[in-house]
Amino acid sequence: MVAHIGRRRLFISIPFGLAHSLARLFEFVSTAPLTVAQVNLLRGDNVPTPDVPGLGDLGVMPRNLKGTIADLPTA
Repeated sequence: MVAHIGRRRLFISIPFGLAHSLARLFEFVSTAPLTVAQVNLLRGDNVPTPDVPGLGDLGVMPRNLKGTIADLPTA
């Protein structure tokens, strides 16, 4: 996806306390790069256990990521 929009990835490892403080400040900006809700979601484990229904069980048809990205409008 990053290559499709012509940007580089930026990964910064920061402690949750600092991330939460920054997110609180960022929420005053209309295009916040990080919100408090996102920090709270990152704190928890979001990997499902094997007994959770899969996409097919839920009636969701998977799509190829490459094809989906190609359908996106370019900037």
